[in-house]
Amino acid sequence: MENIAVIIVTYNPNLKNLLRLIDELPKANIYISDNGSKTFEKLKKIANDYENVTLINNQVNCGIAVAQNNAMKVAYANSAEFLFFLDQDSFISSETLDLLKKDYILFTKKDMHLGIVSAVPDYEQMQDYGIKYVNEVISSGMFVSAKLAKNVGYMLEELFIDMVDYEWCWRFARHGLKVAKDYNCVFRHQIGNNEKKLGKIIISPFRLYYVFRNSLFLIKKSQIPNRKYSVLLKYRLFKQFIFNILLCPQKNKRLQYIWLGIRDAQNSKMGKLNYDE
Repeated sequence: MENIAVIIVTYNPNLKNLLRLIDELPKANIYISDNGSKTFEKLKKIANDYENVTLINNQVNCGIAVAQNNAMKVAYANSAEFLFFLDQDSFISSETLDLLKKDYILFTKKDMHLGIVSAVPDYEQMQDYGIKYVNEVISSGMFVSAKLAKNVGYMLEELFIDMVDYEWCWRFARHGLKVAKDYNCVFRHQIGNNEKKLGKIIISPFRLYYVFRNSLFLIKKSQIPNRKYSVLLKYRLFKQFIFNILLCPQKNKRLQYIWLGIRDAQNSKMGKLNYDE
């Protein structure tokens, strides 16, 4: 596991959960890319206490794409062979990560066009064992060789957050590489506060800005798999709009962020929303 760079972006993380993950992966090289946490001094102490932990100080909330890219650059400089991405509130056992690496090597020998293999979040309904090819996966749980990641390029920083992982997966496809889920490997993943309505997770109002802006921007720039998928993505946005306006709290605030996202996508105004806090 020594040649695996585990990349974790932090923003005011639960330190107890983070320490539990670090203790679970003593043989991996862990890169914590921090986006201006109030607990940075405590993160620095953690990094000093563990030889396998490298802390990257981004000083401000620069977005997940920039933070991941900064960690990737350091991992490349340290000759990492594989990259594994994990959210700050997620957890994977050392046995599962070892299995994911073994499966990745095995699968890529069988299919030389396989690029990304992802562990499966525990909230997803298990379908089978082995792998299933998909259009995209979330960043938390992604496993990829550093060589392929270098060839495809860094995360698209102008997206800031949301759709960053999807765009990267679609770019792998444009390079002739496939994306798959490994149902042999399950990890614990938490989305926000996990508040639900009719079984669907409610996201924060400001996140709707990035969901709508980035989705529409990528459609506009033809950075999606195909025209059929463009229709599907627009349909998902329509359902997201109906769900948030009819069933979620803070309806006016949600509508405002959705409108801002649509407006900025049309104007190609990207990066961080200055008034999103």
